[in-house]
Amino acid sequence: MRNFLVYISALYFTFFCIGCKSREGKVEETINQMKSNPVSIPFSSMSCWINDTIQNNRPWEKAKMKLLVYTDSSSCSKCTLERMYIWNDFVELEHKYKNDFYIIFVFQTTPTINSKKMASDFHLTELNHPIYIDSLSLLSKNNPHIPFQDPMYQIFLLDEKNRVALVGSPLYNTKIEDSLLETLNDKLKNK
Repeated sequence: MRNFLVYISALYFTFFCIGCKSREGKVEETINQMKSNPVSIPFSSMSCWINDTIQNNRPWEKAKMKLLVYTDSSSCSKCTLERMYIWNDFVELEHKYKNDFYIIFVFQTTPTINSKKMASDFHLTELNHPIYIDSLSLLSKNNPHIPFQDPMYQIFLLDEKNRVALVGSPLYNTKIEDSLLETLNDKLKNK
């Protein structure tokens, strides 16, 4: 009986290891797919708001590095807005790197959502940062190589050619945060 239990345990462990390697390979494959083409950001087709005012001056569109933070309509918009303060430290990086680095928040909504109301609700977060509202899902339509439906791939760093340089949220992962800071320092070291 003991040999049987050892055999079953070894079999479960083997399947677990194979599953982990398979998942790891899939993540790597997805990230390589994301890096395969530049990201097309339809800035002019999405409404851009700061507080409750439409923003026409948009210097971040030509920034050397952009951290794109995407939130889709399946997420609770109100819940997301209530947690926006967690980005404060990263927004401070925009000041450090002047016009070379920006965070671009894109909220994918449905056409029935009132953009001005959402922007006004965003203002209540006291983040005082521009947001894009993508009510036509243009970002995901223009970039079929990005799996926007998976939250794991909804935050990524873009270089000056809008190519994906880093994937993942720096909020809860110190390795990604360190990689983000290192990449910004390397690419924007003249500042």
